[in-house]
Amino acid sequence: MKVVDISQDKSGVACITMQDRISKNAFSTELIKDLTEAFISVSEDTKCKVVVLTGYDTYFASGGTQDTLLELHETNASFSDINIYSLALNCPVPVI
Repeated sequence: MKVVDISQDKSGVACITMQDRISKNAFSTELIKDLTEAFISVSEDTKCKVVVLTGYDTYFASGGTQDTLLELHETNASFSDINIYSLALNCPVPVI
């Protein structure tokens, strides 16, 4: 099951909905993969004029998962090594 949904109306407003209910929108491997694919999709869509990025219920984003945070600690990696934070900034259309 995809944890990110994309929809777009006729006027070019795309909605990317993060809905990883298992991880409560923590940055799980699945959420990162699907969110990256979603931003690639809207970036390549010439009909897209703006993106609304949203979560579900009361969850928008919950930070790293416990597994991810432990892995970062053990490998001395940085969470910024993952391109998740710059997806919205690098999108060629405005992201709300």
